[in-house]
Amino acid sequence: MAIRFALSAAALAALVGLPAIAQVPPSLERKMETLEAELTANGYEVARGTWHLFTIDDCRFAIASMGFCMANNPAAPYVIPTVPHWDDEFSDAHMKDLLGPAGDEWWTYRLGPREALVVMGVLPPPGAYFSLLTYAFTRAGPPDTGQPLHDKLTDPFMRSMVFQTSPNPERAIVFASLVDANNNVVMDRQSGASFGTERYFVVSADAGLERDLTEALLRAGVPDRNQVFAERISPEIARIGLGSEADDFMSLLRYAEPEDKAAGEQWRQQLPLLMLRVRDTNAARAAEPYPAPVREAREGSSELALAGDVEKLAGAVKAHWGQPGAAEGKFESLLTMIDLLGEHCLAQPRNCLGDNSDTDYQISPTGNLDAGEVLAVVGTLGTLTGNATYVSLSVNWIPPLQGVLNISDAALAGSAAPYGEGIGGADSLYVHYFARDCSGLAGCTEVSEQMVPAGGSLKIVQRNYVVPGGTRGADPARLVNPVLMVLDGTARPKG
Repeated sequence: MAIRFALSAAALAALVGLPAIAQVPPSLERKMETLEAELTANGYEVARGTWHLFTIDDCRFAIASMGFCMANNPAAPYVIPTVPHWDDEFSDAHMKDLLGPAGDEWWTYRLGPREALVVMGVLPPPGAYFSLLTYAFTRAGPPDTGQPLHDKLTDPFMRSMVFQTSPNPERAIVFASLVDANNNVVMDRQSGASFGTERYFVVSADAGLERDLTEALLRAGVPDRNQVFAERISPEIARIGLGSEADDFMSLLRYAEPEDKAAGEQWRQQLPLLMLRVRDTNAARAAEPYPAPVREAREGSSELALAGDVEKLAGAVKAHWGQPGAAEGKFESLLTMIDLLGEHCLAQPRNCLGDNSDTDYQISPTGNLDAGEVLAVVGTLGTLTGNATYVSLSVNWIPPLQGVLNISDAALAGSAAPYGEGIGGADSLYVHYFARDCSGLAGCTEVSEQMVPAGGSLKIVQRNYVVPGGTRGADPARLVNPVLMVLDGTARPKG
């Protein structure tokens, strides 16, 4: 059988002008070499992939190819692999170098019925969140604009994002999850640890291949099968195969809010990760496809009793500014607005915007800053209401849907105190401002024209990641959506 090896990370980086990546410990490389040798000897076809850090600066590639930056979270830049394609795999020329130069490799790939990805890696230093998740990225055929959601979405921008054609005009962008993520909580529960440890992943459409690869990993030196995590792709929701009619896929690592920022950034620059494509072309081995996934239930603590307090706090902010008639609008949960669940988006092809069961996404009305506006956000803080391990409040430039800056829960905690006299739940609330010029404003973040160009608009997205004590994000029905207020920044309060 043909054996194909990708360029080394350093060689590929030099070829395309990128910094060197993937500084892998020798012990991990030996495990991969042992695994490759055994699989090759047993008739499997194998090919190496390469890992890349996808930063805000790299959004320029995504915007050039697709018109949007995948709703990136500034708090957790994606780590994405590229892989070589098989000789008999359909390679869509429209998708080449989708997220930047990748040499002979591709950011998206197809998945045969007896195929898997094997990931080995040293996980990052302790932080708020880590996960690995694979997505169906595009699907053959146009977006389904005949479904009721198309007319229900009255926001033209949201409609354009949800019903988006891929760079190949014959395919829809779906960016839809296929299972719940293997996150740091799942890893802790199964293996006893996550951050800073070596862990192993098998992403596959076939149960038999998953078993074979897990056993091969153990023979290659993995000390315990509990350190191997499966991601099971079901053909009941994904179109498996190597032809043009099949879905193409993209895998993402997310790592957010390292406790030691320098150590976390060092991990991001080194990326001690390995990726191997494996397929079994022996027709005598019957496929064992997985059934459709059963998703874990979302839980969380009800915040509904705080809804009145959020309204009172918004009123207090307006009173502080002497602008009681300032315009306001509520954020909406994307989970309820769009039904962000991968298999639902795939059933009526539409863009699921990189959905993730580990969080709730709350999105603001469209805002602008070029006429001196100050945008005030008032909301509940999930880390204080029992609904989040960490909270990300991010500004997104639209129409590219590019996340440009992030405010963390640590910066939001206590910010309602100056306005909260007489408001019972104020200790669990926050206030934050966004403006071109934050002079004289406490709790304010400047949004430069390099972030959101003059004439551009923005949306603010709040993410509440992983309910403490649970494995997934909160039920949006239990949350109170934030409020966005548009204040006249030329009439700022004194004191």
